[in-house]
Amino acid sequence: MRTLYRVSSPMLLLVAYTANAADPLANGIGGDVTTTAGSSWSIEDGVLIPERGDERVYVVTSARYANLEITLEVNPDAATNSGVFTRCQDPETITPDNCYEFNIWDAHPNQEWRTGAIVPFAPPTAMVDTEGKWNAIRIRLEGSRLRVWVNGILTNDVEHDKWAEGHVALQYGGSGGMVKFRNIRIEELP
Repeated sequence: MRTLYRVSSPMLLLVAYTANAADPLANGIGGDVTTTAGSSWSIEDGVLIPERGDERVYVVTSARYANLEITLEVNPDAATNSGVFTRCQDPETITPDNCYEFNIWDAHPNQEWRTGAIVPFAPPTAMVDTEGKWNAIRIRLEGSRLRVWVNGILTNDVEHDKWAEGHVALQYGGSGGMVKFRNIRIEELP
């Protein structure tokens, strides 16, 4: 079993380390992140993987962030609704109603909210397909300026000031699909 662990600030790096058999951590998650109720995640060879299911579940940071840059790699399949949520107000209730959701879902039924969108505030300005391969995601929040790049392509650059700080969460949207995350970094900005 492998678990998550928090490294030094101001940069947070979610990395895998090998836990021993006596490690009491629930759901394979530890350090300064938690999971939402009913959630089960594991790390295999440095890749964060949710247990396949039909429920929306999240890995959530304990810390709150204002200005930050998140970089990560994600590998979603066609059936998976996923995303990176930032400035979440309640770590136990993650929704687009209390967070900024940077969507990862090429096949969203409403293409305004496909991969690269900030749901429900701004559709993507460029269409980037991500299904079935590793993709680089970069999210930068500085004050009210919100930006996201998918595979180096800027898909959103908007001003929005609903939330100034909050938790960060990674989503597995269920529906029987799969998503994998790796090389996750959160850097606080001045």
